[in-house]
Parts: sequence; structure tokens; C-alpha cells
Amino acid sequence: MESKVYKQISERLKILIQTLGLSLRNFAKMTNIPYRTLQNYTLGISRPNLDYLEKVCSTFGVNLNWLLTGEGEMFYRKPRWYEEKEELKAIAEELGGKYVEPVPVLGYVPAGFPSEIPGDAVVEWVALPEVPKGCVVLKAKGDSMFPLIKEGDYLIVRPLYGDTLPVNKVVIYRNIWGETAVKRLRRKGGKL
Repeated sequence: MESKVYKQISERLKILIQTLGLSLRNFAKMTNIPYRTLQNYTLGISRPNLDYLEKVCSTFGVNLNWLLTGEGEMFYRKPRWYEEKEELKAIAEELGGKYVEPVPVLGYVPAGFPSEIPGDAVVEWVALPEVPKGCVVLKAKGDSMFPLIKEGDYLIVRPLYGDTLPVNKVVIYRNIWGETAVKRLRRKGGKL
């Protein structure tokens, strides 16, 4: 019985995160908990303690009774930024338009000599239509890829999994020293 209750709490945590429109990583940062720990909570692998659940409630104005039992309203007080988002959605709908969800820009990637991208540092939020799930947004710095990529351009990046290299495509790569850059990937004489 007890594990069923925790499973339901983990499901409500996922619903809350989705309702707020936050990534798991951003939710973890905002509630000051390691990402992996939050991931284990939402997967039902480990159980959140009451102190953490109270922190979630105070941070986002969530009704603790709803989080524990599923009864009552989700929020006792919606965060101001969440209310503003709902207002903007209503205005867009009223005007026959479409609300575009802001996405975080995680840092700068040089279009020139490689340098380190700041970890998960969000440098700004932008409203870009139809950013595919699983992608991240970075900002170009430098002009060695001009005219294709100019300084300040937003780059929507899809992580590459597997070992198929996108030859003749623009990629963001990390060299053996951990520095990153954006370049066109070419193969010449068997070398990249």
C-alpha cells in the first residue's frame, strides 16, 4: 500500500512539472535538489521526503494535500510567471494567434576558435516557434561561419546519438580538451 502512495506522488510530481512547463533540470534547480535525485523521484525509484515536498509546495504555490492525495486544487497560489503565461495564452487565442512557449538559451558556442560552453547556465529566454523536444538552444559567438551563421544567431541543436557522423552538415563538437565550437563537418583523406 505504501509504495502505491509514493508511486501516485511521483505521478503527481510529473504532472506538476509538465503543467508548469518546466524541464526536469530546471525544476530540480528551482527546488535545490540534484537532477538525478528528482529523476529518481519522478520514476518512482526513490521516495521524496516530506521536507522536499513542502519545499516544492512553497516554491510553486502547490497545495500539499493535492500533492500527497490528489484531492483538491493543484495550486493554492499560482506562481506569478505561470499566471502571466496563462494570460498570454488567452490573449493569443483571443487574437487568433498562437502562444509560443519561451525556451532557455543555455549559453554561447563559438563560431570560431573553440571555447567552453557554460554548463546549464541559462543566458536568456526566447520565444522560438516549434523547437523540437530534446533540442537545446545555444547562441552563436563570433563570425567564422558567416554568412551562414552570424554572431548572436540562435542555434537549435539536436543531440546526436549513435556513431553516424553528419558529414557536410553544421555541427557543434567538443574537442579532446573539452572545448566546443560550431563548424561544418568535413571528411578529407579519411580524416575529419
